[in-house]
Amino acid sequence: MKKLLGIVVLGFLWTNIVAANTYAIKITKYLIPDLTIDITKYGIGDETWKIVGSCKNAGTYSLVELTRYGIADITVQLTKYGIADKDICITNPDDLPDWFLEMLD
Repeated sequence: MKKLLGIVVLGFLWTNIVAANTYAIKITKYLIPDLTIDITKYGIGDETWKIVGSCKNAGTYSLVELTRYGIADITVQLTKYGIADKDICITNPDDLPDWFLEMLD
């Protein structure tokens, strides 16, 4: 019985550890962003991000402005598979620009 309880507790803790490594961002156009990023699907970026889904109920998040042209704080390469520098969830997926959604496909 103790082993079963231990497995359940470890499983619960593991779920919380995995979720803690996911960063929440909110895409903004009109507010002052914490970070301005340029997205690249091919090529080399400063960081590699894996978009893992939406997190509309996230309590804390970073405001991020997406730019296609212009000066950005960092260049982010998107990946669907493998290891990424950051796993990202988006608090407002309905506000994503069409060109960004095309990159995710």
